[in-house]
Amino acid sequence: MFRKLATFALVTLFAMPAFAAPVRRARIDFSTAGGYTSTNSVGAACGATDNEICYMSFGGAAYPLVVMFDAALTVVGPDMTATGADWPIDATDDESLEIGFGEVANDNSICKFTTGTDTFYAKATFKVTTLADADVAMLCFIEQATHADVDDPGDINTTSPVYTDYVCLGVTTDGDFRTYTSVGGATAVDTDITTTTLVANTATTVMIKVSAARAATYFVGGTNQATANGAVAYTFTNALEVQPFLLIANDDAAGGGNVEMQLLECGLQ
Repeated sequence: MFRKLATFALVTLFAMPAFAAPVRRARIDFSTAGGYTSTNSVGAACGATDNEICYMSFGGAAYPLVVMFDAALTVVGPDMTATGADWPIDATDDESLEIGFGEVANDNSICKFTTGTDTFYAKATFKVTTLADADVAMLCFIEQATHADVDDPGDINTTSPVYTDYVCLGVTTDGDFRTYTSVGGATAVDTDITTTTLVANTATTVMIKVSAARAATYFVGGTNQATANGAVAYTFTNALEVQPFLLIANDDAAGGGNVEMQLLECGLQ
């Protein structure tokens, strides 16, 4: 009996623990994040050079934001307000930010997903103070690729887009919600979602869901923007690695866009 108990104790002592699968979800609620706390960069100081990668931490958030500056900026960190993180950038036309939980050129994101294997989503809540000053305010899923500047809509709404495979949902200077999509670097498809318009200085939540069949579904204010609302069907190529980003770009040298982020979230469905 003693020998049996001793054997059981040894087996229990040295048994391998069960490890849970990693949680592939990230979320920052900027209205309750406890403030913008710190910044680190890969190379030069954040904002000092073009295409600088910065890691920005917010109080209470499990993961930092990864922000790519598409120009040398004077204004680097956001201004924290009672409702979110305001990104004024510089008051310079075509200055822009690519904001996510990883770098588009690397697979280091907690929200890196594989099309055809994973079922995933991304969600963002934001408001734009002056619509005419914001060239781009869009939530996107982008295939892993060398970083490219998205300074204005023409970079992702053109016959030769700067990224090859992507789906974007958001607004440009007219405040009308639309999608930009491309497969394999082909001519981008620009689709007006006819029933929705962003009201200046009013927060709206946008979401993109991607199914196991690689099909994208768009939501504005919680409403599924089906084909009846003008949304276009989009299916990713199989086995791509994609990540979510919020793209912000200025249109006017006078205003600086002032896009306030209130929520950024991504994960498996």
